Amino acid sequence: MPKPPKDFSFKSSQRDRIQREIEDFLSRGGQIETVAPGASGAGNRAPGAWRPGAAANPTPPRERIPLDHLLVAIDQRRKPARPAAKTSARKRPRKRLIYDDFGEPLRWEWVDE
Repeated sequence: MPKPPKDFSFKSSQRDRIQREIEDFLSRGGQIETVAPGASGAGNRAPGAWRPGAAANPTPPRERIPLDHLLVAIDQRRKPARPAAKTSARKRPRKRLIYDDFGEPLRWEWVDE
């Protein structure tokens, strides 16, 4: 099998393949429509317009059914959260810095709070 040229890459082969497909499409009479940036095609299709995965005679979309009651039922079935681990009633002493009358640190003192 011959080695590909040094500038050959998968991206370049894909780019070339897509360019050939575009040229083939245009040579058969196809047209490319320009769409403004940020425009969306959702919801503004003409009835019966083709879209991938659609049947030949598409039916109009059904009205949405609210499912809030199902979400509430699912939330109720969830196991309640475990209570937090009990901490001892005795609080641990902590260090507090004691200052003198001039605001200078004087000493550390252990206090129970």
